[in-house]
Amino acid sequence: DVRAWEEYTGQRHDYEYMKRLGRITGARWACWGPSTYTGGDYWSRRTDADGAVTTTLRPLADIQKMWRQQGIDGSNGALVIFYCGTGWRSSLAFLLARCMGWDNVQNYDGGWLDWAHLHPDAHTHTIDSGVPVRAA
Repeated sequence: DVRAWEEYTGQRHDYEYMKRLGRITGARWACWGPSTYTGGDYWSRRTDADGAVTTTLRPLADIQKMWRQQGIDGSNGALVIFYCGTGWRSSLAFLLARCMGWDNVQNYDGGWLDWAHLHPDAHTHTIDSGVPVRAA
């Protein structure tokens, strides 16, 4: 789930056209940033002495470590499916995972919009919310 923490836990999102909140049952949080349209977790920002700001992707090793802390690891060939609200954030996660050498990775490009709203069976899809409880 490549969305902001508040989206993942079902508190809120910034999409005006989506009403349902939560996440796909069993999803792990792949981080994003503080809000739907502001992603900070995958980026490094530097300000030079003149005040110019440079934004770059964080090193792949840093992102992989962040994902592993959330229980996401495709380095062993395990299937990892990324999704977000509509597919644009998860496509970045998909690309980063492929750059890490993860071969069994997919992007659910319909994301939350499809799962919770547009899919013909959306009304039957299970949805989780709140902070997940992880088995020890």
